[in-house]
Amino acid sequence: MLEQEVYIGSCKVIVGYKYRVSNCTTPPFYDVYISYVTLPPESYFSCLSVLQSMNFKSLVDDAARQLLIANPMGFPPYQEGECITTWRVGKKSCWKSAGYPWPKDHIFEQWWWYGCKVSEGCCVDTYKVCKRFGQLFVEHLQSVEIGQHNCDSLPNDPLLQNNGNCYFLCD
Repeated sequence: MLEQEVYIGSCKVIVGYKYRVSNCTTPPFYDVYISYVTLPPESYFSCLSVLQSMNFKSLVDDAARQLLIANPMGFPPYQEGECITTWRVGKKSCWKSAGYPWPKDHIFEQWWWYGCKVSEGCCVDTYKVCKRFGQLFVEHLQSVEIGQHNCDSLPNDPLLQNNGNCYFLCD
């Protein structure tokens, strides 16, 4: 699993992701799978106002958008004015939030948002990505849910404190 720091306003989050180039079609699909989003302890105060002003779906969508703009995967477009319409972001349909003590004697917690079981559904978002003025611009095209969603499971980590919230992320 790879991680990338991204900013949503003044809020630093870390996105856990995997990526691939799917060459089964022409043109190829440029796929990113987001497994988790975490709020590091040092970001707690700078993130309070940002997190209070948005819903959970917006948080994950914005984190995905910022990951695509950062493009640590090295996906095209490379040429000025070029656009690619085959970027896809996959994520589980249903997410739960969980507190993770960081460290145990510290007053603050690190917050993690995990997707539920892979077999219980996922969302695939398609994006158009263009290179203009030396930067990537990302436009959301569509969302599709694959499978059924269920929020009954978290990763097997005894330190996680499930707060009971469940968030559906597909449009």
